[in-house]
Amino acid sequence: MEDSTTSNPLPAYDPDESLQLAAGDKSLAEDLFGLLIAELPGQMADVSSAYHAGNAERLYQLVHKINGSTQYTGVPALRRAANNLGLKIKDGGINNIKIELADLEHEIKRLLEVAKF
Repeated sequence: MEDSTTSNPLPAYDPDESLQLAAGDKSLAEDLFGLLIAELPGQMADVSSAYHAGNAERLYQLVHKINGSTQYTGVPALRRAANNLGLKIKDGGINNIKIELADLEHEIKRLLEVAKF
């Protein structure tokens, strides 16, 4: 699994991909991106709580939901981070996921910064 904080990172937001995923509907692309941005802070807090509580099932559900949301918006770096973390949890629970968890948090923060502009 590749860490998105290393060389050649994926973009936090790709408006062309977002438009393509919305079948060319700019308003829909903007709405889907806005919904994702609005939900991410709470979702990250929930992810953190589930991790610290040791609740692997809940953590997987939350990460799976984030990953699903990324499939409809042009957010390739977050998509990769959520997918990597979900696979790691599915394969081995919540032991040894600190790198992937930190990557997810990093990509959420990066995306939220991009969305401010």
